Amino acid sequence: MLLIQPPELDSLEPAVRTVYETGKVSHAHFDELRKALTRFPPVLLAADGMYDLIVGQGRLDSHLKEAMIVACSAVRNCTYGVAAHSRRLISGGSTPDEVQRLAQGEPLAIHSEADQALLSFSRKVAAAPYKTVEGDIESLRRAGFDERTIIEALTVVSLSGWMNGYALALGLDQNDAVPLSGGNPWP
Repeated sequence: MLLIQPPELDSLEPAVRTVYETGKVSHAHFDELRKALTRFPPVLLAADGMYDLIVGQGRLDSHLKEAMIVACSAVRNCTYGVAAHSRRLISGGSTPDEVQRLAQGEPLAIHSEADQALLSFSRKVAAAPYKTVEGDIESLRRAGFDERTIIEALTVVSLSGWMNGYALALGLDQNDAVPLSGGNPWP
């Protein structure tokens, strides 16, 4: 149940409606959150822009970044984030079973040992970022990640935290995410 209802789309100022409509296709997986963010247009622009830059660019594969967002959202009990980004993973080739196991914290054969190390690190940071220690960073280095890629990973974790914060505070849950093939968005 959304605690702050979005405005009627027809009532939006033309510039805000254009921003919303422009991002609707590429950001359909978190459309209910985007609708709520139209109440403060700068944050809608920020959400779309951050997502595009952080998930769409960098050294890490965007599918792995989506997996990180699902894993972090699950740790934070943000069912909306899990459901919305699960949709992206499934549309990118993951099976519903794989995505559900990922959300439950299970390692998947589709991820390399390095990817699994990164997912484990992401879950730890999502749960308690202040508990990150030098050994955590060293284990990522041993897995083959350099400082630039570690910062990229932390940025993905932080992006998911920012979006999870909105979704949780607004009361969005798995039922508010775009359904998969007409069914439940949570695989």
